[in-house]
Amino acid sequence: MRPAILVLLALLTLAPAPAHAYLDGAGFDSPAIEGGGGGRLFSGAPRDGYDCSVCHRGGAPLSLTLDGIPPDGWEAGRTYDLTIAFPEGVRSVGAIVEIANERGEGAGVLDGLPLDETTAADLCRGGTLPAAHTVDVEGRTVARVDVCGASRAALRWTAPSTPVTSLRVFATVVAANDSGDPTGDSTGHITTSLRARNEPELEGGRLSAGCRAGRDDAGAIDVLLVALALCLTRALRRR
Repeated sequence: MRPAILVLLALLTLAPAPAHAYLDGAGFDSPAIEGGGGGRLFSGAPRDGYDCSVCHRGGAPLSLTLDGIPPDGWEAGRTYDLTIAFPEGVRSVGAIVEIANERGEGAGVLDGLPLDETTAADLCRGGTLPAAHTVDVEGRTVARVDVCGASRAALRWTAPSTPVTSLRVFATVVAANDSGDPTGDSTGHITTSLRARNEPELEGGRLSAGCRAGRDDAGAIDVLLVALALCLTRALRRR
């Protein structure tokens, strides 16, 4: 292992971690040395390589279903409502959903539903703010569901104006146990094809997502180091 990496990991083990919850969105852009994601979202899509289970683990797996995928394929420019119902009885639930091709490139626009089209299940506690909203990341199509009391992820995807092939939906959901660290949290993952009309079904189009490496070995190593840094810094909260 390169000396610079060893020094970085040593510093990370000594760095204090902030107390905010990671899926509240505040931590994704923060440096890994501060307990953030270093710009990675851990959606499980190709550009991240790993999903949230790389750190959040120990709880019972979440059973999830994604509804709204057009069975005959999507048409250019049309909008589609996608929903993931969170299991009953879980608490402090958040999600990251990304639409990307095999190179990690996003397509279309993904966002939460307009407020006047939401239900109580889509809103944060207090019933005034939608939990789901877009995440502005260049070259990617990502939405986040904040940890604020919503019982489902309700999203609207506007398809691109021209056909794009090999698209998939990547979703990772975390149900925290409010312990202040990632141990004992439950996770669930979905990966499924989102094909354009008249596009052949992708090989392995419907997959249950798990921890996966990116295609680029060097990139996968970088992701693993960031994930390790996150786990190390959060483990300090228990001391």
